[in-house]
Amino acid sequence: MFKKKITLLALSAIFSLPVYASVGEVEDDDYGTEHQELDDDLHTSLGMTVTTHADGHKEVEDGNGNHYSYSLQVNGATNNGCPSGQTVCYRDFGDGSGTIEVNYNTGRSELAHPESHNEIELDEHAAQLGFSIVSKTNSVMTVHHAASGSEYSVRNSPQMVRGAAGLNPGIRIEDNGRIVERYTDGWEQEILLVR
Repeated sequence: MFKKKITLLALSAIFSLPVYASVGEVEDDDYGTEHQELDDDLHTSLGMTVTTHADGHKEVEDGNGNHYSYSLQVNGATNNGCPSGQTVCYRDFGDGSGTIEVNYNTGRSELAHPESHNEIELDEHAAQLGFSIVSKTNSVMTVHHAASGSEYSVRNSPQMVRGAAGLNPGIRIEDNGRIVERYTDGWEQEILLVR
């Protein structure tokens, strides 16, 4: 369990790697050096890979083939650095949201929030069911159902899995009540109600 938690924390940290992560930090370059240190830590220490998508969200795969999707947001708080010798450290919020705080020894901090694998497809599939996404804050989406006027708060699970063959893309509700988004490339991601 502890190893899984560390892996999850590290995965979320990898998502913070922007396309410019290999560029050294210059004035106002928004976490350039920190992201390079994060990249180095996750790759070297944990053997993880990261993909940065055009919309800026990051997807990480660990050595066990687990796949996660996150976006990073600057955390307004500063931190007291990391334990001796560490350039990057992580803290799970422990609230079940999948959000992870990524701290750098520079005192800077970011929040890794679970993110949709493909937001455009999610919007399209929600619309097919009569829902529209009216706002999104810290990965929590407020969705509106046109016919009933009801609004719900939902978020994506950070973990993604390869779905079974033969299922169509779209949002489905399984017999056990789970809400699952299936993307056209076969990845699936659970949509969770926020209580």
